[in-house]
Amino acid sequence: MKNVFNVLLIASLISVGSVQAQLQKLTMEDAVLRQRTTLAPKRLLQLQWIPGSASYSFVDTKNSAEVLVQGSVGKTETTEILSLSRLNQILSGSKMDTLPKMPSMKWKDAATVAFS
Repeated sequence: MKNVFNVLLIASLISVGSVQAQLQKLTMEDAVLRQRTTLAPKRLLQLQWIPGSASYSFVDTKNSAEVLVQGSVGKTETTEILSLSRLNQILSGSKMDTLPKMPSMKWKDAATVAFS
């Protein structure tokens, strides 16, 4: 019985600590000066649904390089579909100009994307 009490006591102390961290108040200076930096939500570039699926895609940055990633509804993990460096390898192999950033794209269906 004493062990149960100790576990409940520790759990309640941990939860109080986490609630306290969430209740931190912002100053007016924080709200104004940090609204577009540390307080701003992450922007998802080229966010779009993939037709015929419960998935979406967007352009993200990994290791300072742009990548096209895919996610699914209800899941937090994303999967890399195509990196800018891989796309440039394909383009240079076809004797085409390489790109400085990921081009605009539109999904035609779940397996086909068109770049513009």
